[in-house]
Amino acid sequence: MSDVAATTIDWLGAERVLQLAVAAIRAAEDADWLRTAGLTARAIKADDAASVRFADAYCIHSRAALELEATGHLREALLQAIQRQ
Repeated sequence: MSDVAATTIDWLGAERVLQLAVAAIRAAEDADWLRTAGLTARAIKADDAASVRFADAYCIHSRAALELEATGHLREALLQAIQRQ
């Protein structure tokens, strides 16, 4: 019986992690729209917020690092790149 309970808890935890990841990736996609609209400063803030929301999402850190580098924020870009590893 305890094995069943442990499995249920693991599934609930996995579902929560997935929900966090999806929310963070959607937030990063919103940042892409801001960037496309020319709102670079807002896009950088949105990418940063997304990377905080789900710190293990390398795709978010990569996007943020590329944007920061392209806008001359080299130190911040390096920090984002390091976080994704």
